[in-house]
Amino acid sequence: MEIKVPVNEEMMKEKEVLVASLKKDDTVKSFLVSNELDERFVEQFPYRIQKGLTNMKKCAGCNGLHECRQPNKGQFNALSYDGMLILQPKLCAYASAHQSERAHLKKFWINQMPEHLKTVSIKQIDQSKESADYLRAFAEVTLNLTQPEQGLYLCGAVGTGKTYLACCIANYFARKGQSVVFVQTPGWISKMKGMFNDPDGFERELEMMKKANVVILDDIGAESVTPWVRDELLFPILNERMENGRLTYFTSNEELSSLQDHYAYSSMGEEKMKAVRLMERIKMLSKPVEIQGKNRRFNK
Repeated sequence: MEIKVPVNEEMMKEKEVLVASLKKDDTVKSFLVSNELDERFVEQFPYRIQKGLTNMKKCAGCNGLHECRQPNKGQFNALSYDGMLILQPKLCAYASAHQSERAHLKKFWINQMPEHLKTVSIKQIDQSKESADYLRAFAEVTLNLTQPEQGLYLCGAVGTGKTYLACCIANYFARKGQSVVFVQTPGWISKMKGMFNDPDGFERELEMMKKANVVILDDIGAESVTPWVRDELLFPILNERMENGRLTYFTSNEELSSLQDHYAYSSMGEEKMKAVRLMERIKMLSKPVEIQGKNRRFNK
């Protein structure tokens, strides 16, 4: 049985006014033309069209996701017709760009990069504002990205931009489709210690460190040294990566000589040969590049 909704004269007038308004709307006109529909379509579905327009017009004058007025950030309901009129959820241009900008992050097996550095690129560095010392390191990094025969050991004082460059390297290879691991070394070691009761998870993490196309150990040398950290964790990873020629990068406040001293002393006392064994792997895997210049954390 057909159910008829009673329509009074006032409602009819409101509908007529709405239909007349919709027929003049540029968005509606464009929609009708692109779908080869005439104005009778507006007369059939004025309220659904109005609902779509109301949602779409929330995007008018928007300058970015930070200004988004939609219930679902970056997503609006577009008028769509495939034999039926529907309101199809779509990403706005800003959300699409944001999604595209972060697509490479799917290539990270482990990612401990700071959030604000997850999309940085070597191309974003304004060379005209950099010192000659920094530009020498910049040139080494740029050359390495195009001819990566081995990784780099980026060393220098606190705040000189080592981690920023390392994140640029990580993002570069991820955008090239390579599997990437980026760990903040002291924090990652603490994480591994906390996984002693999860042997499967521990082994999986270790395998990712060994097998990823590119691994970056940020701030190596800042961790506390124990025989387990040096000989059971770092050494097997770096040894396998060296034997298989897998790209490995490091950042550190320590020069190679002082890093060797760092690993020579642990709770077991002085163990110079074990430090030498580990350092030989680091030297085989990477070329030292000193980064000099201002402390960027306090001179912005």
